[in-house]
Amino acid sequence: LFTMKYVYRTLATNVPTTSTAGTSPGSGHHFEVDLSYISTKVIVMSTPRDNPSEISGRQSAELIRDLLDTKHSQSYMLFSLDQQHRNHSTYRKEIFHNKVIDLPLADEKHSPRLIDVLCFCQKVSSFLLESTSNTAVIHCADGRNQIAFAACSLIAYHGIFQQVDHIVRYYEARRCAHPLLTMSQKRTLATNVPTTSTAGTSPGSGHHFEVDLSYISTKVIVMSTPRDNPSEISGRQSAELIRDLLDTKHSQSYMLFSLDQQHRNHPTYRKEIFHNKVIDLPLADEKHSPRLIDVLCFCQKVSSFLLESPSNTAVIHCADGRNQIAFAACSLIAYHGIFQQVDHIVRYYEARRCAHPLLTMSQKRYIQYLCDLSFGTIERPHFTELVIKTINLSPVPLFNRERNGCRPYIDVFNQDNKKIFSTYQDPNKLRVFTATDGVCPIPINIPFNGDLTIHVLHAPVGLSFQAHDGGIQICQLTINSNFCSLNHSELSYSRYELDGIEHTEKYPPSFRVTLDTTPSKKPASNEQDILSKLLDTTLKKPQCLFKDEIEFRQTIEEYEKRYKITCGKNFCCII
Repeated sequence: LFTMKYVYRTLATNVPTTSTAGTSPGSGHHFEVDLSYISTKVIVMSTPRDNPSEISGRQSAELIRDLLDTKHSQSYMLFSLDQQHRNHSTYRKEIFHNKVIDLPLADEKHSPRLIDVLCFCQKVSSFLLESTSNTAVIHCADGRNQIAFAACSLIAYHGIFQQVDHIVRYYEARRCAHPLLTMSQKRTLATNVPTTSTAGTSPGSGHHFEVDLSYISTKVIVMSTPRDNPSEISGRQSAELIRDLLDTKHSQSYMLFSLDQQHRNHPTYRKEIFHNKVIDLPLADEKHSPRLIDVLCFCQKVSSFLLESPSNTAVIHCADGRNQIAFAACSLIAYHGIFQQVDHIVRYYEARRCAHPLLTMSQKRYIQYLCDLSFGTIERPHFTELVIKTINLSPVPLFNRERNGCRPYIDVFNQDNKKIFSTYQDPNKLRVFTATDGVCPIPINIPFNGDLTIHVLHAPVGLSFQAHDGGIQICQLTINSNFCSLNHSELSYSRYELDGIEHTEKYPPSFRVTLDTTPSKKPASNEQDILSKLLDTTLKKPQCLFKDEIEFRQTIEEYEKRYKITCGKNFCCII
């Protein structure tokens, strides 16, 4: 059996590098000289030895040289990954006609460096692109982890497979050996997925990279805010590392959009690190109420940049890489009419980011408004002042001690989070509603134009007039005057569309909050004309988020197949 294996490996070594009909070079077999073809132009092997008298498992440099010269006519280049032998080479480079480049990579005992991996992929790719006959020969001391990591990185770099596990399986079949990559190496492999996809592939597949960077589409990236100070002990990533990655993949044709509010005057990195390609567009997080004008401004600015050039890429970041970028990216998707329902957008984002966005109900309401706006199911922003006449709670929530009713009052906050109105008064004078009443009508008659946050609270027995903040929250919601059509004066939201709701028996299953509104006599703001012009140039242009129409349609088809839904006929006429 041993003799048969020996002959088999020797025969495999003799397979030519240019395949004839029905044959393939190397066929991925493990040769007698420990040399495997990962593709027709990429070979991996253990580092050869220079001294024929050396008693080791390494193979003779002369034997490898003769084999390569015979099969590749000296149109090859050796890429040495050995770190320990960089200054003390195990063979003389002149044996291989000085066709050797040192590109040391970390092995499984050390953490990989992304810049080293990208440099390796770029150097090898540049050599292979110089001539169709060129062949890259990659080697490391033991012929195991380092060459596996290098070869898999090269495959990922060129977008041959979408999943790291698929790359590993392919390598294992060609090398006839499991690569035994570490999880850190696999995360770095995910980072190497290209930004421009070929037919049938998509960049990053939404994987969460080692540098906390995810492609939501080929032209939209989200990440946590990078840090400027390398000595800073935090979870944030290095600005220089992100800069190098973006420069390598996008040739400086990118723009950073910072959503951070707290760091607007005290940024966590210097803008010049990113060639001053940074725009501040702060958006509210889950702790603050969203503002429609900010969301529309963000979508318009990002879309305008993407529409300037097909190669432009938008990079969106916030401090923790969670709620704000999720709200921003989902809003952008809704703005361009890719999905009709906010829940579909959330699922899509979750699949691409590999993290649940944890949006508030109010944030989802704003995203749904953008969906309705892009699909034409609601009129464009009218900026007309409205009057909220009454807020109705039905059926009556059960918040008193007897669990048969409540004593509600309303606090209203403007878009600057300042309280501008309250129905609170002496608790003894507040009306108590019981379940038999069916509905709690609360008149407020307050005019508004823009965003309002409404807090609905219950005044418990014993709450004094001074202890206004001691009320028990029933629910909370943020709305914008443009949510209400001038021809339809009612806004109604179920318990599942409200913030601050606890899933307890206090809320009847059909609990809703309904707002009765009416237009005021005040003329519309001139913001309407300005915004309409911006919407005309950027609204519902989904092609700006993707490489081309083919990729866009593939994205939709993959989503429909994954979740077994039909997104609607509107997709056939979007582009």
